[in-house]
Amino acid sequence: LNPNNTVQLVVYSCQKVQDCSTCKGLDSTFQCTWCLSRRECSLTNRCSLSDQVQEDKCSEPGPVINKIYPLVGPVQGGTLLTLEGVDLSIKFSDIRNITVGGIICELQETGYKVSTR
Repeated sequence: LNPNNTVQLVVYSCQKVQDCSTCKGLDSTFQCTWCLSRRECSLTNRCSLSDQVQEDKCSEPGPVINKIYPLVGPVQGGTLLTLEGVDLSIKFSDIRNITVGGIICELQETGYKVSTR
């Protein structure tokens, strides 16, 4: 109870999560894990240990980019691009070597969202 005699509860359903990276990136208090055979986020105790994605590694089907914006920019470069999709990464530090036209992009943590952006 807090000073106002109220209780704050967080109710969460692992099954509402649609991709591995988002599932594995959840706070451990939710006790969610990605089940490989069912390809779904599930409570840890409802997925056998051998079927759980281990060590924060999501590899199947791999990252999917659904949107890149803006679609145009100057030829000399320098345009800040945003990529959106699923299973992009669990942590910002997992992202490596994004290239556009063979040029390595400078990554910025601002605006990063687990798995989706």
